[in-house]
Amino acid sequence: MSTDNNDDGVTIGEENFSWNKESETLKDVVLRHLRKISDIACQELTPSYEDVKLQKIGDTFTTLRTYHPDLREAYINAVDHLLTLVIHCGPQDTEGNFVEINKKLEDKEEELFKQATKEKWSKSDWVYTKLDIKKKLLREIMLMLDRIQFFSNSDGGISE
Repeated sequence: MSTDNNDDGVTIGEENFSWNKESETLKDVVLRHLRKISDIACQELTPSYEDVKLQKIGDTFTTLRTYHPDLREAYINAVDHLLTLVIHCGPQDTEGNFVEINKKLEDKEEELFKQATKEKWSKSDWVYTKLDIKKKLLREIMLMLDRIQFFSNSDGGISE
């Protein structure tokens, strides 16, 4: 059995999958995910790049390469995953109509993707466009979660 332990206390392997806490709720998972999105968003959202440095070891030099992932795409993927975690809450948002707002954003993304494909936008131009859409989506998700009181005090969530 191979397992991978990460900082979140999640154990993943061929024979097991478990959370650190027995009673972890969806709200706990969403809060942890929001922290990760916040960590990404607090950095410059840059394309991927590789640092190449020479380091002298004894009489020879070696090349050290460090890969830095595309933080724009990391943010996009993180927001998409957050949506996956909370999409079931959308119908509860009768006051703000999140389902309709989400549909409009999805339609806008699809429309812009068709335009980008037709006009042969660069990958970077498309990623920045998609990033703007995901920033709007994250704002709408947060407003929806607030309206439906997803993090209410009554079940151990956070309060304002």
